Amino acid sequence: MIIKPLKYRLAIVHKLLFHPFVHPDFPDSLKKRNYSMQPLPEIPPGPRAYVSGHLAMKDGCLIETNNEKKLLAVEGINEKFVQIMKDLISISQDDFNINFESDLDFMEFTGNFIVITDKSPIDAFSKFRPDIFDKFSKVLGSESTLFGIHLVPNNLLPSSRNWFDIQIQPRLTKSDKEYYVSTVYRSEDMGKVMEFSENIGKKVTSIITLIEED
Repeated sequence: MIIKPLKYRLAIVHKLLFHPFVHPDFPDSLKKRNYSMQPLPEIPPGPRAYVSGHLAMKDGCLIETNNEKKLLAVEGINEKFVQIMKDLISISQDDFNINFESDLDFMEFTGNFIVITDKSPIDAFSKFRPDIFDKFSKVLGSESTLFGIHLVPNNLLPSSRNWFDIQIQPRLTKSDKEYYVSTVYRSEDMGKVMEFSENIGKKVTSIITLIEED
């Protein structure tokens, strides 16, 4: 089984009254740690001068900040995004005095992947035959089956700060060989999100292995 990441993203959202990552302090902190800076627009001077968007890059990962959303994020297509986020957490604590035990609103991981497998995703899902599908087939006038799964936590709303959303389905253009996977994992507990992010490959392959079991 081969996982081809299309995009990883880790974002911190804080609940401080003012976004602490101001200009030029935040760009200067990144420069000191050997981040490659993106071209920045001219920033008017002021006590809280902000610049939003992609500010810098390191190890193929982009760094983003947004003062309106109170957000600091990293995104990329390689697994170094986790280490970059750990670095950003250290910068936040050391240079901007953020205490994430009290100042974190939530942390969110999102990821999109293609998974190449030796088995047919179409065949794997077709073996799931809950009784309800017989009723669906009668309504539709044609036999129906699953074309993927959508996993979410029980008894929680999508607007909850503690939420996951995992969608796995045959990839439309190569549905006999590949899966398309979309994941969201959000929590007020930073440790849970970091653990999920570091082990996302193992978690995805474990779920697909269960789907493909005979």
